[in-house]
Amino acid sequence: MITATEQFAPARPVDPRIVPIIDHYQALVHRILSETSERQALASLGVTSSGDAEGVSTVAAGLAITAASLSTQPVLLLDMNPSEVKHAGALHVWRQMGILDTSSPTATATSGVRRSRYDNLSVLSCRDAEQLKPPPFDRTRIEQLLRDLGEDFGLIIVDLPPATESSLALATAGLLSGVLLVIEAEQTRSESAQRAKQYLQQSQANLLGAVLNKRPQHIPDWLYARL
Repeated sequence: MITATEQFAPARPVDPRIVPIIDHYQALVHRILSETSERQALASLGVTSSGDAEGVSTVAAGLAITAASLSTQPVLLLDMNPSEVKHAGALHVWRQMGILDTSSPTATATSGVRRSRYDNLSVLSCRDAEQLKPPPFDRTRIEQLLRDLGEDFGLIIVDLPPATESSLALATAGLLSGVLLVIEAEQTRSESAQRAKQYLQQSQANLLGAVLNKRPQHIPDWLYARL
């Protein structure tokens, strides 16, 4: 499965200006759920890439917001990208998209989980996950964290580090129901994408497909509307 997103980050769903972008995420979520429901329930979905700055956090957040609006069960957006902490990483993206709230941690089995500004969506950053402090991040602790979170959330969207650069990404990917590989349009080298795919398959990750992100609009809007 290969799908594509627009070049802009999805904003609040109530904003009519981003309806076309929401459509991309809704189509992607429906495809993922329909393709996995026949085999097994999708309890967790990882989002990774072959390199930095390919838009993983934006795609993961967009998927989580969309899934929360479509699902009757609570959804969690989990930041598992410690390499980006010094750059604010996922937290910076969450603030830009208006996801973060100032509320205190919710009463779940896992401390550090916070409600977002979106109905049915909570967030958890690795810097707030007590189960993952201090490093190193080992597979047993990650597995236990996912098990604990699974008791409170019907779907967990996991923001992962690049698959070609992080053992954490590969260790976590093999524990998830499915994984998506983000490819930045006109930037990601095919060799890097193939290497990431190989690493994920070797880690026994269930690679569901690729997301072509930041796709540029080469046709002017006025002309595109006439096509």
